[in-house]
Amino acid sequence: MCTKWLNSDRKNSPSSEADDIFDISMCPNPCLQSDICDNKPHTSGKDCTPVGLGKTDYRCECMAGYVWNPLSLSCDESFDCNVDCEPTSTRYCSFVPAVELSIKDVGHDRLISREGHLRCDCYPEFEGDRCQRYRNPCNTGADGKMSGNEMCRVDYGGTCSASAGFNHYICKCPKGYQRKKALREDNCLDKRSACDSIICANNGVCHSSLDGEKFECVCTPGFEGRLCEEPIVYQWTYWSDWSSCDSLCGQGWQVSHRVCWNRQRGGQDAKQRCPGNRETLRVCHKHCLTEIQASHYIAIGLLLELLFRMSIVILLCFLFVKVLFDMLYRESDYVFVRYLRIVLLDLVKRAVGARQNS
Repeated sequence: MCTKWLNSDRKNSPSSEADDIFDISMCPNPCLQSDICDNKPHTSGKDCTPVGLGKTDYRCECMAGYVWNPLSLSCDESFDCNVDCEPTSTRYCSFVPAVELSIKDVGHDRLISREGHLRCDCYPEFEGDRCQRYRNPCNTGADGKMSGNEMCRVDYGGTCSASAGFNHYICKCPKGYQRKKALREDNCLDKRSACDSIICANNGVCHSSLDGEKFECVCTPGFEGRLCEEPIVYQWTYWSDWSSCDSLCGQGWQVSHRVCWNRQRGGQDAKQRCPGNRETLRVCHKHCLTEIQASHYIAIGLLLELLFRMSIVILLCFLFVKVLFDMLYRESDYVFVRYLRIVLLDLVKRAVGARQNS
């Protein structure tokens, strides 16, 4: 053990100093390190006592009023660990010296003093400022680890069971969570998925609910069923193009259709056994005319209406003249037409004769 730490330190030290300081002859006595207690404050001199085989397993003799701190390897102000900490439940204790802290107080620096205090480091089964009570692993984690309540997801409905003074607990996971197998401690840190034990057939994709209790397979086209294991007989065709907007001005609607197709018979299914709707709607908008544009279109419409009526009158006059001409100058088999033509010719002769006499 001693040779191992000496050789590791030899690699990280300059060769000229390593040969002088780290001599294999000092093994297994860590006090044989050069000037190990001389340069430390509040020590009485060169008195060093080995307490183990490790590199830092030694104790220097401290001056009166000071005691050796094995954590910082220094002489701290005297304290009685057996009085201030429970001796049977304390792993080791150390003195945290007083410090001065600079804080901001309304834009000005202000110094405050924090008195020194004793810090008791407890065995894993105990807790408290003095290690005075048994630790409940569900409430407090050992050595900075997560507590059992956190590991068991108690906030999400899980439970943590343990006995005070023991370092082990048992989790009952809530819905949606399960044990993370990579950790040695019992836990409920992994989210559970219903898809862990489900395989969707035919390249279907499995989706789990948030609580991990239910799943749904999203099937590829052509398949259906709880696990996408059944081929689809009735299937929708693709949606048609959108129809034109049914509004002349403002908001309207467009519609798109699809057909339920029977894949076995190769034709449309008259009973519409495909799931879903055969048509869908979407909102559309048509541009509305301004007042000026509307007045222009109204004027054009009135003009076209006038032209249409004039053309009707002209057409009727033309037909009347044509009928009158036919009655006067063309032979007809109808007696009424003959008589009417004789009467008209007689009226014309009389009118011409009266004009000549005058």
